[in-house]
Parts: sequence; structure tokens; C-alpha cells
Amino acid sequence: DEAAAALRGARVETLAVDVTDPGAGHAIAQAATETFGRADVLVGNAGANRRKPFAETTDADWAEVSEANVFAHLRVARALLPLLEASGQG
Repeated sequence: DEAAAALRGARVETLAVDVTDPGAGHAIAQAATETFGRADVLVGNAGANRRKPFAETTDADWAEVSEANVFAHLRVARALLPLLEASGQG
């Protein structure tokens, strides 16, 4: 929460991206570098779900959920890893 962070003297910026976009991780890394010159932490809190009976799910449903819940996070983490390692905090 930005208000709570401000009370502690922290600077917080938000960036809205579609993490399923293969370029999202690089956009996040670039924004962190331009705004802060570094990245100390990465919180992956995006996700997807399909609410229907299991027997009605399709391979496409599973692919979409897996993309949002697994592969998108892997790509973003991979893109941010150099910044996190450089900060000594990540």
C-alpha cells in the first residue's frame, strides 16, 4: 500500500502491465532502472483461474491458466534477476 510505504519513508511506484506479454519483464526492469536505478524485490501476484467443472475444462483453459500463473512469472523473474542480484537485496 502506497500510503503505508510513505509513512515509513519508502518510495513506491506502480506499473500496470500484462504479465502474459513476453516483453513485460523487460518493461518492468526498464521502469525500475529508470525510476529507482535498481530493483530490490519482486512480488509476483498476478494469476488466472477458470471457474467451471473440471470435466468441462479444455486444453486451452489449462494453457491460459498456466501461462498466467507459471510462465509469465518465470519470464518476469528472469528479466529482473540481474537487477535483483546487483542490488544484493533480491
